[in-house]
Amino acid sequence: MSGKHITHGFHLVKGKSHHPMEDYVVAEFKKVNDNELGLFAIFDGHMGHDVPDYLRSHLFNNILDEVTYVT
Repeated sequence: MSGKHITHGFHLVKGKSHHPMEDYVVAEFKKVNDNELGLFAIFDGHMGHDVPDYLRSHLFNNILDEVTYVT
């Protein structure tokens, strides 16, 4: 791993409840105009996995697609 370095990390721990793990994590980098941007997010899925799954797949690109965001 020459030239590689650790930039971030995360750890999920399930609570003592009898419910399954309902938290979702995103840690993603994208290169935009010679800049490396990172999205780090935690989503709570208490009402199911559909919304957190959608956000994990689409949020970063939706933010970057906003013309007013990237200046």
